[in-house]
Amino acid sequence: MRQIFDWAGHGVSTNEITKRLSESGVVPPSQRNHDKGLSTSEKLLGPGYWKYNKVVNILSDKVYIGATVQGKTQIVRGKQIKIDPSEWVCVTNTHQPIVSRKLFDRVQALRQQLHEQAKTYNDFGPYSPNIFKGKIFCSRCGHPMRRKRQNKDGVYFFHCDSRWKFGKAACVQVSIKEAAISAEILSALIERPGIIHRNVIKAETAAEQGAQTVIDARLRDVNKGLDRDGRLLRSLYESLISGLLTQAEYTLMKSDYSAKIEALSRLADEIRSRGYESKARAEQHSDFAGGIFDAISAHELTVEIMDILVERICVNPDKSFHVAFSIKDELGEVLLCG
Repeated sequence: MRQIFDWAGHGVSTNEITKRLSESGVVPPSQRNHDKGLSTSEKLLGPGYWKYNKVVNILSDKVYIGATVQGKTQIVRGKQIKIDPSEWVCVTNTHQPIVSRKLFDRVQALRQQLHEQAKTYNDFGPYSPNIFKGKIFCSRCGHPMRRKRQNKDGVYFFHCDSRWKFGKAACVQVSIKEAAISAEILSALIERPGIIHRNVIKAETAAEQGAQTVIDARLRDVNKGLDRDGRLLRSLYESLISGLLTQAEYTLMKSDYSAKIEALSRLADEIRSRGYESKARAEQHSDFAGGIFDAISAHELTVEIMDILVERICVNPDKSFHVAFSIKDELGEVLLCG
């Protein structure tokens, strides 16, 4: 751990430190814990490389200067939540330090300086919405690709940063311009407007149609109950007149059936209200599908279009890429070349 702080104290970036650790064969904490039997979960084992976030956590952890920090999390309503660092409890000199306080403070100052420089470098206005968020992956290593912007011209692109995070052996250089992906996906979608429009409506309204079927069946059952109890209520008066029931019996039974009818009437109103809402949502889905069609016709991709029509995009080192569409029967998985 001292080596990590020495590198950082000499101005080595966190990304470079992460890469050096992986390339030099230093066993990452997840692997070390697994080897010692402290962790038996294969999911927690990781890829065998050092991770950027782990290095960040080490460089900011006061445990390495002999302090113990408590109160980082708190259980609220059965859930663990993170507490603001300003509220943490830090007890100094609880054990032998690994690095000096002077080195630790220098590392924090350098990291803050690099952070401010990065903010200045990236101060070219806010990023545009990332409509491909969670959709683009590197076909070589399988990791999500990171979206970046070239500040000199505002061009957006995606790149795989596995080799910078984990070391050169983790992957190769894979990158692609966002505009290339957008253009090819639009081209593929524009060729199939009828299929898209029809399938989006079908997919989005299927749940509502199923719900409406249940609602209609439930309403029929309630109406049968109302009819039955209404006939029984009417027959009570006939039984009273014919002497089959006393006045007290009639009053008690009438009150009971009246309460049942009132409850069923309220339930029927609630079910009809849910039916109206379900039909309204189905109409909204149809309108939404029309909006998707209009957006595609106008050569404009949106987050909604991507969420509904595209499952995954895998980019190859040669900048070709596969798009797995949600409407697989007609569109399938299409190879698009950037």
